Amino acid sequence: MKKLIILFLCLCANQIFAQESYEKGKKSLTDKKYTEAITFFDQTLKENPDNFMALYQRGMANLENKNAQKAIEDFDKAIAMNPMMAEVYAWRGQAQQSVGNKDLAVADYTSAIEIDKTQGDYFYKRGLLQAELKNNLEAVKDLQEAGKLSPQLADANSKRKEFMKKITSTDDLAFLAPAADKNNKPVPDDANTIAAKKYLEEHKFASLNEGRDYYYALNSKTGFATGKKTMLYALIRKKTLKDIYGENPYKEQIDAMKSTVDRESWLRPDGTQYYFDLIKNSKYFFSDGVQRKDTYYYYKAIKNQRSEDYDLQMFAVKNKETKMVFNSKIRLTEDSTGRKVSVMFAESKGYLWKVSDTDYLEATVAADNLQQVTFTPYGMIAAKKDSNHGLPPSKYNDFVKPKTATESALMKAAVNTLILDYPSSFLGF
Repeated sequence: MKKLIILFLCLCANQIFAQESYEKGKKSLTDKKYTEAITFFDQTLKENPDNFMALYQRGMANLENKNAQKAIEDFDKAIAMNPMMAEVYAWRGQAQQSVGNKDLAVADYTSAIEIDKTQGDYFYKRGLLQAELKNNLEAVKDLQEAGKLSPQLADANSKRKEFMKKITSTDDLAFLAPAADKNNKPVPDDANTIAAKKYLEEHKFASLNEGRDYYYALNSKTGFATGKKTMLYALIRKKTLKDIYGENPYKEQIDAMKSTVDRESWLRPDGTQYYFDLIKNSKYFFSDGVQRKDTYYYYKAIKNQRSEDYDLQMFAVKNKETKMVFNSKIRLTEDSTGRKVSVMFAESKGYLWKVSDTDYLEATVAADNLQQVTFTPYGMIAAKKDSNHGLPPSKYNDFVKPKTATESALMKAAVNTLILDYPSSFLGF
C-alpha cells in the first residue's frame, strides 16, 4: 500500500512539474526568449509526451529560433495527434517554405484552408507561393480570395493584377469565370465533357501514373464549355484516389494517400478536401466534437488494418489550450440480434494508458431498428455519471442519437454520451 501511495504522489508531482514547465515555456515564447522556451517545453514533454500544445508551441519556438527542421518534426507530431487544427498546418507551411520545400508548403496551406476557409492570410501566403511555382492561375484565385477576406492585405489586389497579366491561355482565363450563362443558369455539358464523365464512370485507374496521365491529357485538350474542365479535374483527382486507396480505406491507406496528395501537386486541392472528408466521417477513421459547459471535446477514432478495435483519442480544448484527456479503445460487435459498441475506460499511467476490459459504456441497437440506441454503463463507469451537461433536450438528443444507421454514427453517439453523461471518465483540464 505504501508503494502505491508513493507512486501516486510521484505521478502527481510529475504532472505539477510538467504544468509549471509548460506555463514557463508559454511565457518565454511570448517574451521571444525562444531558446529558453524550448528548454521548458522539453521538460514538459519529457513528463507528458501527449501535451499537444507543448509540441505545437515548441515547434513555433524552434521555427522562430531558426531551426525549421526541428519545427517541422514538432508540427508533424502535433498534426498526428490532432489533424483538424488549421494553425498547425499554417505554421508547418512556414517552416517548409523556410527550408525551400515550396510544394510541401503549398500542401500545408491547402490543408489549413480546407479546415478554415475564413483566414485571408492562408490564401495570401499560398497565392504568393503559387506564383513562385509559376502557377499563375492559382495565384490569381488565391490573392483574389485573400483580398475579399482580409482587406488589410493591401498588396493582394495589385499582386493579383500582376499575375493576371501572365495568364495567356484562353482556357485558363475561362476558369476564372463562373460556369453559368448570363441568366445565371448552369452551362450545359458539351460533348467533350460528356465523354470524359462517361470514361470516369466506367474506368478504374490502376495506378497513380495512369490517373496523372489522364489528368494532363485532359489539361492539354481544348473544346470544353466554361468551367467544365475545373469540374472534371475535381472528378479525376478524387476518382484516382478512390481507385488506388479503396472506397473504405484504413488508417494506413489514408496516411499514404495524404502523403501522395502532399507530394503530387496536381491532386490538390480536391485531394486534400477528400482526405479531410475521410478523417471526418469514413468507415475506419472519423472525428467529431462536443461542447460540454466551458470545454470543447474533440475526438478521433481510427482503425488499423490489422486491429480488431478502434483507437480512440480525445482532446479537451479550453481557453485556447488543448490537452489529451482520454486514450482508449472502441470495440464493435455485430450479430443477427443487432450491433454493440463498447467505449472502454482507460486511465493515464504516466507515459501509458491502461485500458480496462471490464469498465465500459455500451451502446446497443437492435437489428430491426439501427437508430434506436440503449446506453448501459458497466463497472466503474456507472459511478461516474453526471448528466449536468447544460444542454437543452433537443441539442442533447442531436449528439446521443445516431444520425444514420452506420457503424461510425453509433460509435459517435456512444462517445458523445460518454462526454456528456460520464465526464469524470477522463482527465480533467
